[in-house]
Amino acid sequence: MHSLSLLQLRAIWYTLEVAAKDLTNSDFVWIGWFKNTTMWDFGAVFLQKLIYYEKSCFPIKGVASHICCLPSVVLRILQPFHLALMDSRDRFRIIMHDVPEHEVVEALSNYGIEKRMLPMEMGGSFEYNPSEWIANQRAAEMEEL
Repeated sequence: MHSLSLLQLRAIWYTLEVAAKDLTNSDFVWIGWFKNTTMWDFGAVFLQKLIYYEKSCFPIKGVASHICCLPSVVLRILQPFHLALMDSRDRFRIIMHDVPEHEVVEALSNYGIEKRMLPMEMGGSFEYNPSEWIANQRAAEMEEL
C-alpha cells in the first residue's frame, strides 16, 4: 500500500493546525489524488482509519472529500463496499470525480476549487513543496515565541 511519508504527514498536520488557529476557519475540503494507485492500495481498514482520524483527531473538520483519478476497478467494484461502511453523513460528503486526469481541474472548479488552489501535479498552478512549507511554518512559529 502506498503510504504517506513522514514529511507529507507533517505538512498535512501543520496545514490543519494553521487553519485551526484562524478562528474564521472551522472546516476543510480534502482532495484525494489517486493517480498511479492500484486496487491493492485500498481496503476497508484503510478507509475506516482515515475516516476515524479525520473525525476524531484533526483540529478542524472536513466538510467534503473530492476523490480524483481513482482506479476504475476500485471505483466500480470496491466503492459500494466502502460506502456501505460509512454513515450517511460521510457518504454525502464524498464526491467521486470519474473523469480523465486532464478534466479534473474543470470538474473541481464546479465546486469552487480553482486551478490556483491545486498543485501542479493535479494540473493546477500552485507549486507545492512540503519541505519549504514546513520550514516556513517553523520560522513563523519561532517568531510567535
